[in-house]
Amino acid sequence: MVAATVVVPTVAAAGGAPSVEGVPLIVRFDPAAPSSERVDDLRDRGLQVVDQLPGSDFALAVPTSGARPAPGGAIEALEPLTTYRAMGVPNDTAFDSQWHLPAIDAVSAWDTTVGTGTVVAVLDTGIAFEDHGPFHQAPDLAGSAFVAGWDFVDGDAHPNDENGHGTHVASTIAATTNNGYGVAGVAPGVTIMPIRVLDHNGDGSDWAAAQGLRFAADHGADVANLSFGSDTTSSVMADAVAYARSLGVTVVAASGNESGAVSSPARMEGVVAVGAVRFDLTRAGYSNFGPSLDLVAPGGDLSVDQNQDGYGDGILQEDLDPFDPSVFRLVFRQGTSMATPQVSAVAALVHAAGARTPDQIEQVLQATAIDLGPTGRDDQYGHGLVQSGAAVRSPLLQPGYVQGIENACPSESTPPAPFTDLEGNLHQASVGCVTWWEVATGKTADTYEPNGSMTRAQLASFVARELEAAGLTLPDAPPDAFTDDEDSVHELRINQLAALGVVNGKGGGLYAPGATVTRAEMATFLVRAHDQVASAPLPPGPDAFTDDDTSVHEANIDKVAAAGLAAGTSASTFSPKAAVLRGQMATFLARLLDRLVETGATAAR
Repeated sequence: MVAATVVVPTVAAAGGAPSVEGVPLIVRFDPAAPSSERVDDLRDRGLQVVDQLPGSDFALAVPTSGARPAPGGAIEALEPLTTYRAMGVPNDTAFDSQWHLPAIDAVSAWDTTVGTGTVVAVLDTGIAFEDHGPFHQAPDLAGSAFVAGWDFVDGDAHPNDENGHGTHVASTIAATTNNGYGVAGVAPGVTIMPIRVLDHNGDGSDWAAAQGLRFAADHGADVANLSFGSDTTSSVMADAVAYARSLGVTVVAASGNESGAVSSPARMEGVVAVGAVRFDLTRAGYSNFGPSLDLVAPGGDLSVDQNQDGYGDGILQEDLDPFDPSVFRLVFRQGTSMATPQVSAVAALVHAAGARTPDQIEQVLQATAIDLGPTGRDDQYGHGLVQSGAAVRSPLLQPGYVQGIENACPSESTPPAPFTDLEGNLHQASVGCVTWWEVATGKTADTYEPNGSMTRAQLASFVARELEAAGLTLPDAPPDAFTDDEDSVHELRINQLAALGVVNGKGGGLYAPGATVTRAEMATFLVRAHDQVASAPLPPGPDAFTDDDTSVHEANIDKVAAAGLAAGTSASTFSPKAAVLRGQMATFLARLLDRLVETGATAAR
């Protein structure tokens, strides 16, 4: 039965909103009530229809007297309008002016994590995080989480902000969000550790910064934000970076604002260097660039209004009046200092989503960034524009993730393996990959024998060719390392790897070239080969398997498992003593090549 439709005069309302007195109500009619009864009951209750849902038993009406009537007769219910809001979009009053948040897809990440449980150390001019003496907590940080920090300028436990820069940075990371006031942060659930290393003018020393970074590492920081820099490289700061990274801290620093080479500490080994882009996602004219640049994020350009909101295109966050630290304001700022905390915040979200080492976090950030400029990593944009939502949803964070081979061997450009015995084999694509890179060869001109075992001598040749393919120059005349490989055609390769420390013997000057390679030994080969080429060694991984506890290769098995280079033979076992088959070996080496290409350690073919 088709429900009757009430056709009554309606009041037009601009944009769909009623223009008559009273609060809109949703009217639910009795489905059996005729149209005339519905009209009469609406009139009797002083309700005027302003909109309808054709084919339904609902209408939108307003009381003409402003008083809310009661249901009855043909009207089963009168319900107030329910306010819907886009999922995850906060109600902060200035959110619409924060153009940088949609640029990095900040909001969609919050469906996965807001960063709860992750600690971000902000090394800066201090933060307006507390009420203490003449200092006050910034209103839009009142609901943010803090952990104890330190003031390395004044030497006390109250790292309050006397400039505004540090508060703006902290607000970018973790402003109290969805509180109906001010602005939103990129990672509103993280805990901020305030560390003051810059004075009221925004100046500080490398000594104070090194002290601050070590303090952060010693007190449980997971990410450290350094929105400062210098042209001068500092050994004490480089040492502090290495120390922090060894304790699992991801260090993120601003590339600088001189439109020149990336500054220090951003250009140091082990630091994520961040540049700035404008609203149109082109490099901001002031942003430093070069081979050490890793990522970019919105830093703004106050000289233009590309989004046509009536303001210069800066990054809007809360800071304070440096002449009166009790006065707070929302301020548009520009600079790589503003871009850097966005990357720090996304790094914190990635940590909260499951990544546990700086290497893993950087890999996710780079793999999920939007490529800008020339294809691939470039000196203007690094690996591209950081993307928060994609980062926290990255398959790299999924348990049991296995590295692919698409970076090293794109399916559309990699020729098929030239062997006749690979049809239907699980490792067919990997064999094609390592053959294309001239790492692997067949057992004959036409066959590969993917289910055949590998000897230690054969694997030495494969690994040596992989290192050469990755760009490493091996010694031409290495010393003779072993006494039992003189008759092997692989003797040179064995000696080359021995000279590099990639292979060890079995003791007594023996290599055992004819012995079968085990899965555990393969793990160690992979780790040592990776560390010869990559800028940083593979980080330790969690204990992934139950059957390798007595193996001398356990640590390396956990490393390759965490990096996705090797998977177990089941969810809990690795089978460390099992022989590596030639097909499996091809997949291990193809994944290693892929990781080296993906991280920029090796150029793509």
